This record gives sequence, structure tokens and C-alpha cells, in this order.
Amino acid sequence: MKKNLRYVLVALLGLCTMACNQAEEMEAEYAHAYFEAGKEALAVKNVSSAITNLEVANKFSGQGKFKEDVQFNLAYAYFYAGSYKKALIYLDSVPDSYDVFWLKALCYKYSNDQEKAIRSLEQAIKLSNNSKQILDLKNWIGLCYLELEKYSHAERAFKEILNEGEAQETRFWALVNLGYLYLQTREYSYAINTLTLAKEMKSTPLVGVNLAEAYFKNGQIAKARFLTNEVLAHPDLTLWVSDMAQVLKLELQGADGSYFRAKLDVPNKNAEITPVNAENSVRVAEVEVSSIRERYAAEREQRYLIALAALLLVVAMATGLYLYRWWKYGKALNEFRLDVQEHILDLEAEGLLDEEEANERMRE
Repeated sequence: MKKNLRYVLVALLGLCTMACNQAEEMEAEYAHAYFEAGKEALAVKNVSSAITNLEVANKFSGQGKFKEDVQFNLAYAYFYAGSYKKALIYLDSVPDSYDVFWLKALCYKYSNDQEKAIRSLEQAIKLSNNSKQILDLKNWIGLCYLELEKYSHAERAFKEILNEGEAQETRFWALVNLGYLYLQTREYSYAINTLTLAKEMKSTPLVGVNLAEAYFKNGQIAKARFLTNEVLAHPDLTLWVSDMAQVLKLELQGADGSYFRAKLDVPNKNAEITPVNAENSVRVAEVEVSSIRERYAAEREQRYLIALAALLLVVAMATGLYLYRWWKYGKALNEFRLDVQEHILDLEAEGLLDEEEANERMRE
């Protein structure tokens, strides 16, 4: 009987432990499943779904390297949603690295905090041993200085790339940005020369429209008009470059007296991908996370109740076993006492003990 009870107690204690551990196991399963779903959504720029899944993964991810991976991907999701402050909060909670500083720099730049963006880019340069990466980062530093209207700093950054860089793509963007800088500083001859070099490397609508503007500001109307029409006919024309070209076309028409006869023909904006509404994405994510949390809380409560019931059953069984053993001990002790008394009475009856000795033995 004792042996069987011992087995039952061991089994119940095991059940209780399993019920308690199951919560942690389910949290880990939740975290990894939603993390993978979040990464897949992020890969196709489904920002709302990415935020939702990654927020759930973050809720159940515990601590350690996995938590850091979840939060870094969350930062990326919020960055794509345009919620730069939220992205920076998550980036501040993960260890510093090249990728972290690079993403911080983008968040600061698009939040129009160019000084912090420059500092983050400089930190990223220190952590990179890839020469192309470093030159790309210097290109971004130049763009930040351009936004701050610190033209000499920006020019220095772009020229460093042209002096050091061998990759065509890196040199191309340095020329484009340097040409735009000269447009801002009204050095139109330098702008024309620089953008012409960029156009020879790759003829894109962006290069074309900037070069056309440089010719226009330099008084070379015919070349400006030719390039503007070339840009508007380009098969890879994007909406914002098209708008720039249309405005330039109006200015060129105004230059020969036909400005008021011009009609601004903007392409169908519905054909463009609309930007993500960051606030709505975050709101959807919070609602879905709240719903999942409620469902999980109900499941967790049920598991804890099972664990508690198992624990109470173990306690009850242990208490019952303890009382049973004391009852048996008491019963055996009482039977022993009765046997002793009966033996004393037998001795008295046989005359081996007198009445006084028998009473003394009884009291003992």
C-alpha cells in the first residue's frame, strides 16, 4: 500500500511540474512561430502584419539573443512603417553593432535630426571593415551635411568617395549628390560637368532632370528642354521625378513666353504604391496583440488551474498518508497497552503480583 501511494505521489508531482513548465514551453513556441511569420511579412514589406507578429514574439521571447533578434526586426518594421521614434526605442534596447547604428542613422535622418544621423553613421564606420560599406556611409554623411546646408563638409565627403571608391554604383551616387550640391550652391558649370559624368555612367531620370535644371539655370535653354523631354519619355520614370520634370518643363515654357499656355500633366497617382500609414499599422498591431494576449491569458489560467489542482491533490494525498500512518501508529500503541494490561491482570490472578504492585504496573 505504502509503495503504491509513493508511486502515486511521484506521478502527481511530475504532473504538477509538467503543467507548470508547459507555460514556458508554449511561450517559446509562440515566440518562434510569430517571429518567423513577422520576418516573412517584413521581407515582402507587409508592415502591419510584420509589426503584429513581431510584437507577439517580443511579448513571449523572454531574454537573451533571441529577444535581441526579435527587437531588431521590430525596429526594422517600425522604420518601414515610418514610426521612427518607436524604431529607435527598440534599437536602444539591443547591443551596439554596425546594423544597429546604420538603422539608427536612417531613423534620425528621416526624422530630420541630421546631427544624430551623422554621429550614428560615424559609429557604423568604426564597426565596419568593408571598404564599400564605409564609402556608402560617407555618401550618407554627405547627404546629411547637404540637408544641414554645410556644403563644404558635404563636398569633402563626396570627393573622398570619388578619390577612394572603385565600385561604379558608389561613384555614381557620389557624382549625383555632388552635382545636386553644386546646384544648391549655384555653381552651375561644376554641376553640369559632374552630372554629365554621372549620366555617362548611368542615364537615369533623376540624373537627367538635375542636369536639365543645371543647363536651365546656366542659361542653356535648348539643352535643358531636350533633356527634360528625354526624362519624361524615360520608361523607368517615377512619380516624384516626373513631377520635377513637369515643373521644369513649365519653367522652360515660361522662358520663351509660353508659360501661361502650359498645362501640368501629372501622371495618375493611383498607379503609385501609397506609403504605409504608420499610426494605423501600429494601431492594428496593438489590437491584434491585445486579442492574442487575452486568448493566451485564458489558456495560461486554465493551465495554472490544472497545475494548482494537481498540487492540491498531491498535498491532500500526502496529508492523508501522514494521518493514516499516525492513526495506524496510535492503533498499534493502544493494542499494545491493552495487551500489557491484560498480562498484568493475568499475573495478579495467578498470585504472582499483589494488588498494589499490579496497580503500580498499570500506572506505568
